[in-house]
Amino acid sequence: MEDPEAAGNNVVQTVKTAGADTFAGTTLSENLGGTPNDPGFASTIPFADDASVISVRVWSPAADVAVRLKVESSVDAGISVETESLTTTAGAWQTIQFEFKNEVAGTPALDFAAAYNKLTIFFDFGSNPAEDATYYWDDVIFTGTTTVGEEPEPMEPAPTPTVDPAFVISMFSDAYTDVPVDTWLTTWSAAQLEDIEIQGNPTKKYSELDFAGIETVGPNAIDLVTTEMTHLHVDFWSPNSETFRIKLVDFDDDGFGGDNDTEFEIPFELDQEEWVSLDIPLEDFEGMNQENISQFIISSLPEGSSVVYLDNVYFYDADPSSTSAPELGVAKAFPNPGKNRFTISAPSIMDEVTLYNTAGQVVETWQPLSTQFDIDATSFNPGVYVAMVQSGNRLMVVRLIKQ
Repeated sequence: MEDPEAAGNNVVQTVKTAGADTFAGTTLSENLGGTPNDPGFASTIPFADDASVISVRVWSPAADVAVRLKVESSVDAGISVETESLTTTAGAWQTIQFEFKNEVAGTPALDFAAAYNKLTIFFDFGSNPAEDATYYWDDVIFTGTTTVGEEPEPMEPAPTPTVDPAFVISMFSDAYTDVPVDTWLTTWSAAQLEDIEIQGNPTKKYSELDFAGIETVGPNAIDLVTTEMTHLHVDFWSPNSETFRIKLVDFDDDGFGGDNDTEFEIPFELDQEEWVSLDIPLEDFEGMNQENISQFIISSLPEGSSVVYLDNVYFYDADPSSTSAPELGVAKAFPNPGKNRFTISAPSIMDEVTLYNTAGQVVETWQPLSTQFDIDATSFNPGVYVAMVQSGNRLMVVRLIKQ
């Protein structure tokens, strides 16, 4: 079965049907050509006191689903061990470590002298589902040592950004409204991606990372020039990355593969096992057009085995005062949220009102020449917009939420 997230990658699909037995599962073994009761592996699983972990990469439609793994003897079902873990993410891949020294209560303990050569995986063990549920799994690996399951990971979320939202274009951050991103892992990437939470804070975890493509193409391309962005910010945490690289790619206005595509990559050597905040001047991406940023590509050394956590990926204007800082809370909009119409009011005559979407693109510009102005929003897509109000030398900003 094809991977639901990565075309071309074959995985196993298990469907737990409505009303299935609580113990319904899928067995992984090798038929050695013997009796029907002897479908064992070619060799036994080499459990030892310091090597008792099997990992499985799992895709579940829901979090907190009980996944049980059972190993047994193919010739004696009484020789078995069962252990269990819960999924922590929904609709995304995660790698679960199964420690067989932690057997399920009431089941046999691990016997290092026994020959285990058969494995069964059970999804949503112990339940009779009311409807079909589809699970995917891959990469069943005897990792052995428990230290694999103890890979360092961030215990606290990334620092909360403090940049004024009026001067930010956010791709991913709990602190801001994010612009549309087509994908955080292109099909041509060499990495695995999990959307996780750290103390309730959404975070991107890339594992087995060589390189990963993130795309904002076509109408979602990001204009850093017109919006006067000056810096790129990324919060980064890794237990093992020796060199972390960030590349920006601009497709210009003629799409991918045009004559005017430009790109630039910057490498970083960063401290491990702590959050590092990168604030990169956009001028460091030398020789690039920056009006149609369409790809944000990360890569890491060591190739194929790096683990990287990302949060707070956004562009910002580090010196808004140079263009006269907009005043928040002075201009007003009502109703807000609204559906088809907004009325903007200001304490002085509005010379010009410019409406931006969250990608920093201009939606429309008006010259009201009054202190109150109605905006017809019937054709606008639902989402968040920013109205910049020019009144003489005064600049005001108000956010609009279209329902």
